Amino acid sequence: EEATLGLYIIGQAAGIPPLMLGQQLSAFQSLENHQHRPEAAGVAYVLTNFLFCEVLVRHLRKGVLALSLASTFGALVFFLILAWFYVTGKSDILNIRNLQNLSTDKETLPRFAAVKEISAIVQTGLPGALHNIFEMLRTMAVNALIMKYVPVIGLSSLTAVNSVMRIFWCLPFGMIAVSRMLIGISIGENDRKDLTDVMRIAIFRGIPIVTAVSVILILLADPLTGLFFRDPTQEVYRLTRMGLRLLPVCMPFAVFSHHFACFAQASRQHFLEYAIPFLAGFAFVSLFSAILIPTSGMTGMYIANILNSALCCLVVLLYSLVKQRHFPKNMEELMVLDDSFGASGEERLDIMVRSMEDVMKVSEKALEFCKERGIDSRRAFFCSLFLEEMAGNVVIHGFREGKEPHYAEIRIIHKGDNIILRIRDNCIPFNPKAFTDILLPADPSAGIGIRLVLRLAKDAQYQSMLGLNVLTVCLPERSQSGLTKAQNNS
Repeated sequence: EEATLGLYIIGQAAGIPPLMLGQQLSAFQSLENHQHRPEAAGVAYVLTNFLFCEVLVRHLRKGVLALSLASTFGALVFFLILAWFYVTGKSDILNIRNLQNLSTDKETLPRFAAVKEISAIVQTGLPGALHNIFEMLRTMAVNALIMKYVPVIGLSSLTAVNSVMRIFWCLPFGMIAVSRMLIGISIGENDRKDLTDVMRIAIFRGIPIVTAVSVILILLADPLTGLFFRDPTQEVYRLTRMGLRLLPVCMPFAVFSHHFACFAQASRQHFLEYAIPFLAGFAFVSLFSAILIPTSGMTGMYIANILNSALCCLVVLLYSLVKQRHFPKNMEELMVLDDSFGASGEERLDIMVRSMEDVMKVSEKALEFCKERGIDSRRAFFCSLFLEEMAGNVVIHGFREGKEPHYAEIRIIHKGDNIILRIRDNCIPFNPKAFTDILLPADPSAGIGIRLVLRLAKDAQYQSMLGLNVLTVCLPERSQSGLTKAQNNS
């Protein structure tokens, strides 16, 4: 049994690097609006896994090592399909062909700024990294319990169940990936309404969909088990079928807890962003497995996962209860949103642009809003100039006949003395920051509105994801000198 476990660990360990790298590349490709490639890679992973299981396990009878290697080969194919996108130089984010320019690039990031950027990246990614570490520790603990109380049969059934569940977990994880990006945009734009709408849709629409998929999976437990084991009288068949009837119950709970984990990381709610990875990734499953596996075997392990998922949702609810000091009445209270977050109706202006006629009204509406809000004339002028020029560029170059109806959503937020400009459209990817740096350096008059605002901006971020261009610009406060400097340079 120890030798069998060793072979299983070796086979599984070989698949960890390509799987982790593939998951990272998949996230980057989603950001670049190439979702079809991760989808194709996921299908290839599933088919490869089943093919090798069929050949190595069922026909060649190579045992536990072959069962674990089937997953490893699937992970390798998954990674190679995604990596090819970067090797061929099609990526805007991780273009391998551009790495050779690093050694000759004369404009290097200042050391202090580089350290600051690295520190921010580490802080942002730490909760996710900890979740992976906790999952590794949990797997080690649970596997040790399985090998002690339900040896090879339990491990074989668990591997088969996980092979099937990986396919169906793609749905909730895909929802979470999309929500994570939308949550980040909403928080970056200080948009309270969009943020709560994202969470509300994810919970009240996502959970019913995942619940339906879970029910289907439970009903298909017998035929899915037959893909791995033929004899229904065998104990390994019974344990696998039991796993496919119990583990899908975790999926709806996971949609809830994982969405709140993503929100906590983006909003820096430190308790939840670290508590959920620790509790869900390690503590609850390990604790309940240690209690239930000695008496109930693999059934106890499956029940431990259900209890883990349900308790993580309860932690989110209790956190809101403690912070709000009463039971949450709506989504905003459940999210524990600070009253200072977001802008009221009086503090923002929304303009929808669908034609050139709408563009002509942008400047007038922007100036009127700035005047009502008491914004100084300089910043008001730059806001109206920038927004009108950006809207015009979108309509002229982005709106195409015969395609889906195009639009550009413009938002101005004035809160305190801060001004945030947001332009979002569903046209082809277009980064105005790169456009002004690369295509317009020789003509100072071209794109003057874009140039001026990007030069005086305290921060400017462009994102292209989910078929949308999103440009967010934060202007400095009135007292800062960047505005006057930018105007003088113009």
